[in-house]
Amino acid sequence: MCFHTSSKYVSKKQVRILDSLPTVARSAIGPMLDAVFECELGAAKKPKEQRYFRSMRLHFIWFPQQHHLYYSLFPVVKLSLETMNYVMACYACHLATGHSLSSLTMRTGTICKYLIAAASLIAIFDSEPGRDARKEKGSDSLCSPLEKVLKEQKRWEDVPDRQKGWTVGLQLALMKKYSHLPFRGKHQAITDWFVVALHGGFRRAEWAQDRGHTELNQPERNVRNVPAAFCLDDVKFKGDNGRPLLHSSVLQSPNQLFLSLSAGACKGMVTTAKRNSSPAMTKTTASVVSPLDPYHPAFCRHARIHQQMKLSSKPLCSR
Repeated sequence: MCFHTSSKYVSKKQVRILDSLPTVARSAIGPMLDAVFECELGAAKKPKEQRYFRSMRLHFIWFPQQHHLYYSLFPVVKLSLETMNYVMACYACHLATGHSLSSLTMRTGTICKYLIAAASLIAIFDSEPGRDARKEKGSDSLCSPLEKVLKEQKRWEDVPDRQKGWTVGLQLALMKKYSHLPFRGKHQAITDWFVVALHGGFRRAEWAQDRGHTELNQPERNVRNVPAAFCLDDVKFKGDNGRPLLHSSVLQSPNQLFLSLSAGACKGMVTTAKRNSSPAMTKTTASVVSPLDPYHPAFCRHARIHQQMKLSSKPLCSR
């Protein structure tokens, strides 16, 4: 039995609640129940919010297209609910690593909004009505893989003094922006150096300036009173048998080099990237060795700029 109230739209849930009430109470409580459901729905969506929601849906369409899943979801969903749960968890990882509308890292709450937009779009094309790609069958909570991804993202957000990381999307935007400039210019050099930083995964607190970089003689210092920046002196090159090489010799002879990036004496951490030029090394450790080739032009250009400006102990880049 269905009771019509003053509301323009009566949901199935509202009808179910009315049917569970005594007959004499339905007409009396009906108007108040309308008000309660309107409060649950919240204010009407503004045009800007509607456009943002639509953009998030379009962003999700790009995700399966890029990862060869498009025809598994559109025009008809062909995946099981368990598989869709893991696809949504992968999409959450994709968003957490900076692949958003603005190529920036996002907080957990924003990622959840993207997931809602994606799940609502999948539901339109789902041959089995009532399924939610974010949830397990018969459950009102998020599926386990998606919940674990969001939990890890939340844990990262709670790290003290955390700074937003440099993402692949930002790097691609930077490369596109300066692609028309001279190859040996400072902008191209900085772009190359960000590639090195992105590959090494260095933390901002150890490797980048925040404010003091504006004054070359007064770099920002950490609690140990040492510059919290990535300086040219932090880069060390080694030749055969680990023999240290001077920066000048590296610029003259880039063959058979091994690059070591140190996070500073206060931390005692070293990140090493090896030049994969040996046939024997290629056969045995190709999967774990990073070629040095992208590093060398970046280092050369930075070294020349710093030598010209006499800034060998100054930060290579700033935030």
